[in-house]
Amino acid sequence: MGQAVQPHDALFKALVGPPERAASLFRAVLPASVVEHLDFDAFEPLPTNVVGRGFPQRYTDLAYTVPFADGSPVLLHLTFEHQSTVDRHMPRRALEVSAFHLRGWCMRNPDAESVPLVIPVVVYHGDSRWSAPAHFTELVCAPAPVLEAMRPYTSEQGYLLFDLSSIDDATLWSRSFAAVADAVLELTLLILQRGRRPDLLELLQTRALPLLHAVLRAPNGLAAFEELFRYIAIVNDHIPEPVLDEFIEAQLGEETREVTMALRDQWLEQGVEQGIEQGIEQGIEQGDQRGRADTLLNLIQLKFGPPDDAVRARAHGATSVELDRWNARMLTASSLEEVFAD
Repeated sequence: MGQAVQPHDALFKALVGPPERAASLFRAVLPASVVEHLDFDAFEPLPTNVVGRGFPQRYTDLAYTVPFADGSPVLLHLTFEHQSTVDRHMPRRALEVSAFHLRGWCMRNPDAESVPLVIPVVVYHGDSRWSAPAHFTELVCAPAPVLEAMRPYTSEQGYLLFDLSSIDDATLWSRSFAAVADAVLELTLLILQRGRRPDLLELLQTRALPLLHAVLRAPNGLAAFEELFRYIAIVNDHIPEPVLDEFIEAQLGEETREVTMALRDQWLEQGVEQGIEQGIEQGIEQGDQRGRADTLLNLIQLKFGPPDDAVRARAHGATSVELDRWNARMLTASSLEEVFAD
């Protein structure tokens, strides 16, 4: 059974993974002397299942191909790292990635006399700055004289690092940290790196409102905006959901009404589900019907507004079986009549 997808990974794959946005990222992080030789009009994703069995695939391992101006291919591999502990073995992983891509390419092109260039790129936004070795030889355990003598026969595989954690606030919020022309990509990278800060909304209001509006005007910008603010709601423990909701409506108004409605529905559903789980557990622990009745009344207030005296009397006069049935119905009921239906 696979591991649950983390919100950082899901956001990265959804908003950075699409080819047009990934191309903008590669333009920003690859050396200019490389970019000028690449034909990004022919940039396209490379299905990871073409690289052969045994490929060490991760959820955010993304692969693309782009030709040089003369038509010869380049394979670009994008890896997203967000763990708090830096992976010291990244050069080994980059070597594995390159080997698997080359094996897959050779299987598809058995008569080729040469192989493509493979460029592994790592985007990192962990809590500390990246400190892993840059090249595979730095991982090899051997006496220095031996390593030096064998250097011509040992892989110098490395990777190109885009370390978001190393970018200071002045650079990040000035929008000069990446030479990208894609507002969604800029805001995604910015929120991935600063999305957990308690002063995030203040920073967005004072330094990034033009960028927020640019995202809303972008193709599929409203959907991207919703993804970004869902991510903030999940990872930021300092900003209550009503405050986030108020910020969106106050700063961006009618443009985001669909987003605020969708987020409210999600938060309501999450609140009802959480309330049911917590309330039933509390009622069981208390061992009495009053806990179950109070749970029902709290959920009714959350979803339908304050219950009147008749509803309160009915809840406190019900049996345990009735209360369990009504609590369960709160997940799907659209009215009080549906909750209490016989």
